[in-house]
Amino acid sequence: MADSLTDTTTVPELVGLAAADAHDAALDARLLAVPQNARHTGAGRSIITNQRPKAGAAATPGDTIMIWVDDPAAGPTTDEGPDDDGSGGGGGGSRLPSGPKTTPTAGAK
Repeated sequence: MADSLTDTTTVPELVGLAAADAHDAALDARLLAVPQNARHTGAGRSIITNQRPKAGAAATPGDTIMIWVDDPAAGPTTDEGPDDDGSGGGGGGSRLPSGPKTTPTAGAK
């Protein structure tokens, strides 16, 4: 639903919908649903298993909603999207260079 005064829209609930219905719901909210995995089928048999941003979030018309889809006819999938709330984190840490290693030479002091 778009708000004409601030030109924002609310992200609809897409989880549980057939892919075709999810795309329609996103378009109705002036948003674009973009699949993030290869389970999407054009026949609309796929079911949305996750989305980001979550339903109820404010968005600007034209923004994208990342969706993860599963085709029940293809069996279970291991890629059902992110488990987190999208707030980042994870702390990548730092990598130490792993250049050549020196080995001691016999008789060296």
